[in-house]
Amino acid sequence: MAITFSRQLSTTDIIYSYNNNIVEFESDSVLTPVRCEVTIWGNVFEIHPDPNGVFSFNFKNVMRTIINENIFKDNIHPNSQTTIKYDDADLYKYTNVAYKIVFEDTTTDSINVAYNFIKAVEQLEDIKENKSNNKSQCILTPFEGNQTGIYYTNFWQGLPFDVAFYSDSVQNITVENVNTAETFTFTSIKGVQRVFFCNGNDYAPLTSTFFEADKVNQVLFKIGTTTVCTLYVKHSSSNCGEYLKFFNRQGGWNYYLFQPNQVNRSINSIGSFNNDNETLENTDSPIIEIGKEAEDVISMYATDIEKYEKSIINEVFSSPKIYRLISTQLNADNNWISEIVTDSEINVEDAKRVKNDVVVVGLIKTKPKLMNIE
Repeated sequence: MAITFSRQLSTTDIIYSYNNNIVEFESDSVLTPVRCEVTIWGNVFEIHPDPNGVFSFNFKNVMRTIINENIFKDNIHPNSQTTIKYDDADLYKYTNVAYKIVFEDTTTDSINVAYNFIKAVEQLEDIKENKSNNKSQCILTPFEGNQTGIYYTNFWQGLPFDVAFYSDSVQNITVENVNTAETFTFTSIKGVQRVFFCNGNDYAPLTSTFFEADKVNQVLFKIGTTTVCTLYVKHSSSNCGEYLKFFNRQGGWNYYLFQPNQVNRSINSIGSFNNDNETLENTDSPIIEIGKEAEDVISMYATDIEKYEKSIINEVFSSPKIYRLISTQLNADNNWISEIVTDSEINVEDAKRVKNDVVVVGLIKTKPKLMNIE
């Protein structure tokens, strides 16, 4: 007896947990199957065959729950002046799945299959246009067109900045800046690791000469002499603004420094009750206020942006997790405060505007609400 798959997921490439991922299978036994037990991370799911004895299972709802136990919280906090790479188990799950078909006579047929799931989603439009990230070594960030393995991002001097790098195996990775000829190396895990070019303490853990200042730097990720990823990093000097970190659909984190516009505070009463029970001479107030509730809305914008920057900024509006930087202390869990984007309509494309003259305004609503005496 053996279980055979008529529809199977890749056992070598990364699989996007938030897409439909369907397998179909059956046993070549002459016995009649009555059910199949699919075991994933200790959870057993019982499914039943169609009239032809074929089983079908969709991993989407199961894996999107398992891989997101931390509800998109970023648990990686640089704690060293010298450490460059931090493994991030929240972004990748090497998942062994046990399939056990049970027949009417209680005998069974079993097989184990391992898959590589990441916390990400692919878009239908991208699939139709053949825009897909590399599935063996890749950087988990938006990329332009169908240029597999080529990515663009920004780095503001002295502000925290990392890229999430996926590798399908343990490899010695060399990172080389073509502009400056500076290099560093790290040993990858099979999974996702965060490569910190800056931990928030000026240039640490790298040297001040790694990036060419105020230029677009070509940074290569190499295995031996073979380049597996090319990252173009636009280096800029830091200035005042609102620095955001936000989870993207590719399964990593992006950063962007927005220019502040204004802060609006909304104030609402949380209730009151009638206290008009005395004569005027003995009444302090006929209505007692229980308390007030206040909430800040921060308006910010980006201007003179490149096409690739627009792709990154657009991730803010649909990101399930956004942080705003409030401190650059090393190894401080409270460096970032969680925010959400207000519900609104944002103009992200306007054919009347000339290239590099696009203004994007994001409205970020502070959570939790401001604390008050109640």
